[in-house]
Amino acid sequence: MRLGGGQGAAIAGPEQAGALPAWLTRLPPAEPRPPRPLAPSALGEDAGPEAPWPPGAGIAAARRGVLVHKLLERLPDVPEERRAQVGAGWLARNADDLDEAERDAILADSLVVLAHPDWLDLFGPGSLAEVPIAATVAGHVIAGTIDRLLIGPEHIRIVDFKTARRAPDRIGQVPVAVLRQMAAYAAALEAVYPGRAVDAAVLYTSVPRLIAIPAETLAAHKLALARAE
Repeated sequence: MRLGGGQGAAIAGPEQAGALPAWLTRLPPAEPRPPRPLAPSALGEDAGPEAPWPPGAGIAAARRGVLVHKLLERLPDVPEERRAQVGAGWLARNADDLDEAERDAILADSLVVLAHPDWLDLFGPGSLAEVPIAATVAGHVIAGTIDRLLIGPEHIRIVDFKTARRAPDRIGQVPVAVLRQMAAYAAALEAVYPGRAVDAAVLYTSVPRLIAIPAETLAAHKLALARAE
């Protein structure tokens, strides 16, 4: 059987087939724009207080910084009298390409930080190490890792470790990029824990020196974050 052939065939028009559904003539809705991602640790490069590294030295410095961070993450959970032994063993396994003197210097710097009486609470019971955080603040997705975190019912304290070979003496010498990073972390924590005060500080491990960031400095950089496009 042949359908619709020859001159007698006819094509059904709209009046025969019925009106098209309205949705066929509408443009699809715009997809929601995702929040802009923002990594606090990469909020911009900024000239710090130290001179450029000699050729090739930057790689060694970065490696040293990673090892110090790892020791400060692991050793607080070890009894104080065993930290030197445990730290030396960990470095021997994970940095066997370094000579013993280099490993001993890295361990010594880390132990001095852990034993400093002014910030024992940073490494005491209830403190957290290498804490991942993600929150949406002012249209930005802030994601990163906080080196040390203390969470109380009304108050939160965040500390970031820096291994710069020449540490700043005061807050006015701390690079702006570092202040932006800490302000972003503080803003993210305020979003996660509304109503809690957030204090921030930077711990320069080579001295060691803890530099607290004033609330007004954090507020100024959080405001700049909110205005950023």
